Amino acid sequence: MEILCCNCGIEIEFNNKNMCSNCIYTSSNLLQKIDKTTIIETCRGCERYHMPPSSWRHLQPGSHELLIHCLNKNRSAKTLNITDSNFIYTEEHSKMLIIEIKILDEGVEYVVNLQFKIRNRQCGDCMRAESKQFWNSVVQLRQHPASKRTFWFVEQLVSNHNAHMETTNIKETKDGIDFFFTKKNSAIKLVKFLTNFFGVQRKDSNRLISEDRRNNTCNNKNTYCIELMPFCKDDLVAIKNKSKYDLFVVNKMNTFCTLTNLETKKTKLITSKDYFSNKDQYVILQRSKDFIEYEVLVVNRHNKSISITNDNENIIEIQTDMELEVDNKVYCYDLSIKNFPIDYEFDETVLLIRKVLNVPIKLKDGNTPEREYGLFLENIEQYKDIFESIAEHRETPVENLVKQLNCL
Repeated sequence: MEILCCNCGIEIEFNNKNMCSNCIYTSSNLLQKIDKTTIIETCRGCERYHMPPSSWRHLQPGSHELLIHCLNKNRSAKTLNITDSNFIYTEEHSKMLIIEIKILDEGVEYVVNLQFKIRNRQCGDCMRAESKQFWNSVVQLRQHPASKRTFWFVEQLVSNHNAHMETTNIKETKDGIDFFFTKKNSAIKLVKFLTNFFGVQRKDSNRLISEDRRNNTCNNKNTYCIELMPFCKDDLVAIKNKSKYDLFVVNKMNTFCTLTNLETKKTKLITSKDYFSNKDQYVILQRSKDFIEYEVLVVNRHNKSISITNDNENIIEIQTDMELEVDNKVYCYDLSIKNFPIDYEFDETVLLIRKVLNVPIKLKDGNTPEREYGLFLENIEQYKDIFESIAEHRETPVENLVKQLNCL
């Protein structure tokens, strides 16, 4: 059914207002009720957006979460029938966001641009950081004696899982790393994260900073000391068995330690509880820094033996199940060059531990990594299910773990 518009007189389909879409658009007071400009607050230091009344949150530019946050800040938009909305590009330095919304009202679609001015407001965490009261809790990760490979592994886990995002500072210490947080829950979250990957011993403590007896409140600084088991892959470990010591080589480290008995070739599992309750029964005899490189001269596959030699031109025959070829390089421990503080029963003086990679690992800068870091890169290939990308591990050898956390 067609009628004439009561305002301009053109023929239109019947509607409740008896007006064409142009006349409805110009005569409607809907647009006058919409606030075209709204202020949103963000912290310049951490780039988080203020979520009233007291919370702050990271929102990616152009994300759906930021779009919802902006529309919620505009109170007049909450009563509108919005059918579509999207960001309009603005320069970052303009300190302004523009959202185009489409509103459907009485069969007519309106298009409106809403402006959101960005105002700087310092969050509480950044205020405490500038006033040097920047941490409430600290997680102290330690290993005695410390292994570089262990903390490189920790660094990759932390960075790949973004477990460091809530830290205010990270410091390297002699035997580990300190992670500082402004919130206790954030520190506890990191503690639980580390205990999922490593066998640890945990000790908690707190120190009273101030208290308000009238309101029955207090301000504490919390310390969580996380001590890792001291073992690392390829370590030669002696474990006390009654009156003697048995020799083991560490095969794998995670929530427990997997070792192989050099005499019986049997596998042994050690939990953190086993170790920390009987520390005196474990002695680390040699580590990867004590490796001596040998070259394979002869491979006898019938009796599973090889002949190897080193720079001293001593030829040694060793039994092994490792698949090796002539001219391969291997790492070994020489038990004859050190006087160990324990008595053990083992006939061989040279222990074959691992094969040297035929193709040297190259870093992104073209340099060859130091041996310890090269061993770490070899080990990391075994944990592809944990790490999304192996390429990033080949940036540079790490001396200071803090430098590898690019966000700090």
